[in-house]
Amino acid sequence: MISQITKFYLTNFLKHQTYFFPIIVLFYQANHLTYSEIFLLYSVKSVVFALLEIPSGIIADFVGKNRTNIFARFMVIPALLAFIAADSFWMFLLANLLMNIGDVFKSGTHKAIIFDYLKEHPEIKKSYSQIIGETKVFSRVGEGIASLIGAFVASALGFRAVFVLSLIPAILNFLNALSYEKIKEPYAKRGKIFSFEKHILHLKESLKFLKEHPSLIFLMANSSVIFFSWSVSTIILQPYLVKLGVSLENFGIIYMVLLSVAALASKYSFLIGKAAGEIKAVNYFGWLMIIPFFVLGQKVGIGTFLACFVLINFIKSAYHPLAISEIAGKVDADKRATMLSIAAMFGSAMYLVTLPLIGYILDVSNINTVMIIASAALILNQAAFNFSLWKFKSK
Repeated sequence: MISQITKFYLTNFLKHQTYFFPIIVLFYQANHLTYSEIFLLYSVKSVVFALLEIPSGIIADFVGKNRTNIFARFMVIPALLAFIAADSFWMFLLANLLMNIGDVFKSGTHKAIIFDYLKEHPEIKKSYSQIIGETKVFSRVGEGIASLIGAFVASALGFRAVFVLSLIPAILNFLNALSYEKIKEPYAKRGKIFSFEKHILHLKESLKFLKEHPSLIFLMANSSVIFFSWSVSTIILQPYLVKLGVSLENFGIIYMVLLSVAALASKYSFLIGKAAGEIKAVNYFGWLMIIPFFVLGQKVGIGTFLACFVLINFIKSAYHPLAISEIAGKVDADKRATMLSIAAMFGSAMYLVTLPLIGYILDVSNINTVMIIASAALILNQAAFNFSLWKFKSK
């Protein structure tokens, strides 16, 4: 019988069997979407998350995290079917909306399920940050394998074939979610639809908790800026590789290297957290992230360009489980999914406000300008975070 911990790992592996990952921008361009339309599609994700991020966490807390997780895994299937049929901006918009709805309902929910499961099973000696780090390893390994397969299939059979192939792991992941062990959720209203009043009350209680713990606000904001900077770099990477003349077949190899480094960072980040303390490690990685963005603001060759992207992926992947562990560890169980959703919403809001501006800057300027701006934002981000460490004496 497969253990629940293994199922957590399997979920993240199957989730990232997205064979379209290394060619999605090229797929949009092949269907005659402009850069403005492509960036708009990425912005739409932030709208969905801004509207549904907190409600999705509240629904998970009230209806049940397992049920919410099952729904999230199911939504990938109709989204892929929409991508297969899409041939216009509006069809791609629908496909992205379906995919984003699934993403928003699993953003904080799955991490909360893992945390609650470990609390109920103290015999499991691995820490939360260690488990999260190891799930990220499976994510990165899954993405690496998917990148190799996706680039090969796209080159041999065309872009649309990779979406057809992606249906197989999506269905398997849905079945895996159905097999999860139940966690104790006495606060979940099983079989009942909670009232709007209780929905609002729970949100108010969670926001009150956040107000009473201002260091959490700074940590969430810091995490959002780090994650957003990494996200912008991933969007820029694909078209820039085309500009450099990299062949489609080599896309998979490049992504495999990037993701392998990220997998190692995720796996061993908990050791850095143990040695330095999680909050200090988060701070160190935040400062370190400035370096590759500043370097990419200069004119560099392909070797330096790829080395910087490797470092960006390493830092983000080491930072993420430590930051999530810090946030989750400071929140009560009945608010944990909601609070992690609030944390994710910080990033979504940043996408909504900033991504269209990034697209405009790329249209009128170049990637170097974007990277310099990003490095300046990261410096301000770390200055604010260090102020919070001093002000609230976070350990």
